[in-house]
Amino acid sequence: MISLAAFIRSLGYSCRVEHPIGDSDVLHITIGLKAGFGELGRHGSIINPKLGPLFRMGSIITDMPLQTDKPIDAGIAKFCDNCRACRLYYPANAIPDERSAAAGKDHLGNDRYMVDTAKRFPYFAKHNYCSICLPVCVYNHKEWARDFEGFETKLWHEIITEEPPPPVYPAGYKNI
Repeated sequence: MISLAAFIRSLGYSCRVEHPIGDSDVLHITIGLKAGFGELGRHGSIINPKLGPLFRMGSIITDMPLQTDKPIDAGIAKFCDNCRACRLYYPANAIPDERSAAAGKDHLGNDRYMVDTAKRFPYFAKHNYCSICLPVCVYNHKEWARDFEGFETKLWHEIITEEPPPPVYPAGYKNI
């Protein structure tokens, strides 16, 4: 992203990089959905048709005139309606079975899934991570993504969710 921003500036346009981790002034998921990067999964993250959900998305904000893309319908929302892998494997029980009208609409006009953050954050704080739903997403495994059209599915892979190692603090750091 830094190199792309430098190139845009070399063409005479202003821009700023919005990193995927840390402070950001933009909602990367919303921008990604509107730009056609993927569809919203049951777990609340974007699922890209080729990359699945395992990526970090940043943004470059610029005044450069660009042609805009449109949201896509690659069948991922329908796939998520049938698949419950993230729901089944997520230990905090925060991912719902059904869509909720109270959660608003996704980029395709479907009711969204409302992830229960009141259940999610305590698990995140205790384990120092919260991303089990992404590697277990069946959309990571392209040969499995056809199975909800009536074809026999393959066996599930084994997911090991061990306790993370204790955090390592720099010398002199006082853990509160």
